[in-house]
Amino acid sequence: MSALTTHNLLDSDIQQLINEISRKHNIPEKWLTEDIQELASDSLSQWFLLRKIDDALAIGYPYAYLVGKVQFLDLTLRIKEGVFIPRPETEQLVELAIQKIKQYKDVPVVADFCAGSGAIGLAIKKHVPESDVWLVERNPTACLIIKENARRLNIKVNLICESCFYNKAKSLLKHNVTFVISNPPYVLPKELNQVDRSVIQYEPKEAWLAPPSDPLYYYREIISQYGNPQKVLLLFEGSPAIYEDVLRLLNEAGYERTSVIKDFSGKERFILGEPSSTDE
Repeated sequence: MSALTTHNLLDSDIQQLINEISRKHNIPEKWLTEDIQELASDSLSQWFLLRKIDDALAIGYPYAYLVGKVQFLDLTLRIKEGVFIPRPETEQLVELAIQKIKQYKDVPVVADFCAGSGAIGLAIKKHVPESDVWLVERNPTACLIIKENARRLNIKVNLICESCFYNKAKSLLKHNVTFVISNPPYVLPKELNQVDRSVIQYEPKEAWLAPPSDPLYYYREIISQYGNPQKVLLLFEGSPAIYEDVLRLLNEAGYERTSVIKDFSGKERFILGEPSSTDE
């Protein structure tokens, strides 16, 4: 076979390779087509990029990291290695949050703790533009991605680049926040056999693996430091393995209106603590 050149490489060759990769790795053809056209300008570059994508996917490397972006609801977010890739379950979390936030009469102050790529807070601000949204994230790489996503999408949010348990976040939000949402690390060590190989190998463990010595740490601290059963709504993402413990923490903090909502696969995923009196 002669060496590949732009002249002897046909569009049909590119399409055939796209079809092959799509079938092999369960990536929509539409994504592959759009992404290679965006990342490579000529047929030869697209061919080699597709080969690189094929090889990387074969060892479990996340597609979102390869192309540098991920779709979340109606937002196209930039993403890179070192930042957790938002999941479809979290889209449900945001849809639930938007539904609740839109019921407020006064302007809600929303805090997104463990913000990661900014998916949750940015989506809320886009769909409820009157809300005052704060994103809190301690990972410096994730903070840079949040800034880039906010700039590219022209969504104005407030960003605090430190732990939500440090003084800056507490001084700005503790007495003002009315709606707290968080997707903290919640996967238990005993559940690792249920986690995709690509997540274990390539995504930052501190973003998804619960602290082994205290799996409820983030839930407990957020509830104790920011919860207020008279005025603050708390909404968490979690799992069937921990939701009962999170409900218990909410009850112990004085929340009488608590509930668990299942995700689209029927698993207990979202834990809600609603205040006894709100601006609704």
